[in-house]
Amino acid sequence: MPGPTPSMREKQITKLLDAGKSPQQAADVLGIGLATVNTHRYKAARRRGVPRPLSKRQREVVSCLALGLTIEEVADHLGIGAGTAVNHRSLAGLTIGARSAVVLTHYAIVQGWIEAGDALSAERIEAALKRIAGDASRS
Repeated sequence: MPGPTPSMREKQITKLLDAGKSPQQAADVLGIGLATVNTHRYKAARRRGVPRPLSKRQREVVSCLALGLTIEEVADHLGIGAGTAVNHRSLAGLTIGARSAVVLTHYAIVQGWIEAGDALSAERIEAALKRIAGDASRS
């Protein structure tokens, strides 16, 4: 049985991206937000079964959140804005299909970015970020 068919919007976005437009250009042409373009891109990739790894920053944000930091604390620790941290968390969730913080935390543990039972401390956060940096060098 074939999977769900792509939506009209998804087809429009895919056509523009295949024609060489950037995601921002596709958003501008269609009069929609960049986040909407990215959501449709990730859904299309998942439908095709194309795995998409998280970016280094997404891994950092997810790991810090999994260690118990709030969005504001993650933003301060990584030197980014709170809105940017929220975007990285959201895109990570979309990418791996996680709809909750619990699933993101489990994913971080399974990937080896953090260890189950890690206490919230500066040392543990730095250790987790070093593990992520090592993981990124292997990808």
